[in-house]
Amino acid sequence: MRARQPRWGQTRAVLLQAAKGIAAESGLAGVRAEAVAKRAGTAKGTVSAHFPDKDHLLAALVANRLRALPDPGPVTGATALIAGCRPLLTLLVSEPEVLAVMARFSMPQGEGSGMGEAIHARLAAMAGQIAAMQVAENGALRPLEPALLAEGLMAFAFHAAGSALCAAVAQPRDSAEAVAVTLFARLADAWLIPK
Repeated sequence: MRARQPRWGQTRAVLLQAAKGIAAESGLAGVRAEAVAKRAGTAKGTVSAHFPDKDHLLAALVANRLRALPDPGPVTGATALIAGCRPLLTLLVSEPEVLAVMARFSMPQGEGSGMGEAIHARLAAMAGQIAAMQVAENGALRPLEPALLAEGLMAFAFHAAGSALCAAVAQPRDSAEAVAVTLFARLADAWLIPK
């Protein structure tokens, strides 16, 4: 069993790389087990052994995208903190499947997909930024726990992305990202800054 584990991980990495290539060409909606198996040079059953269904495969891809976002470094001021969330918003509105998969797999059924860990890592980074700002800029942010403020920002990001994707359907001339960024900035500003 121990000898099999490294090979298991290598095979999973090959499958994810194949799925990533397909997603780059056709979007997440174009990722199919047959195509992943063909590109990876494996049997379709190998894909199923690693990912019970397409959603689990997509969750692993999206979790990798989330982990690959730039590390939010130290910032000064709420405006910079809010602007630093733009890569997250860009990811959330990049494809409708991204937001849907993140929402589904951030819950208990996502265990093992890596989504929970990726979201928690992003939340921890945001909470670290907030904690540093609370010390450096005494009174500039609400005096709540940094983790709670970060959770609020993540919730607003999900809400803004969902609203933007709906607005993009209703008004295709507006870019979903611009709508999401504008709404998120308004919500985050009201949440973070004492009035």
